[in-house]
Amino acid sequence: MRYISDKTLPAPIFRGHHLICLHFYNGEGYNADYIEHLSNILIMAEKGAIEICEGADCICTKCPNLCENNCAYYENAETDIRRMDAAALELLKLTPGMSISWMEVRQKVERIFQDWNRMYCKDCNWISACEKSAGFRNLISE
Repeated sequence: MRYISDKTLPAPIFRGHHLICLHFYNGEGYNADYIEHLSNILIMAEKGAIEICEGADCICTKCPNLCENNCAYYENAETDIRRMDAAALELLKLTPGMSISWMEVRQKVERIFQDWNRMYCKDCNWISACEKSAGFRNLISE
């Protein structure tokens, strides 16, 4: 697997729910290209500031379910995900256009995780991947 190391690349841009969910990433994904892309984005995020956006973000660009800049994971997925993004931003007290460090986001996630878990994790298709994360398990037990 190749990882990027160029600090001159632009700051990663994240949508609401990715700001929370990616803290539990454990190397799983749709395919090898997606996994490599996601791993590289997280390396960049940990090195500096990230930006907050609405809609598809830098993670979505390699997702096989992205169609015309909308999520096509299932019927009405884009609407559901935008609601989830809005809830994430509200819980984290962030807004599109903001710039923040990944570490600051991590601290915010720790504070709001119980609410997020109750609202979204239990019905998420990725829950089995997140449950493999020590960080996820630690926050569940708090």
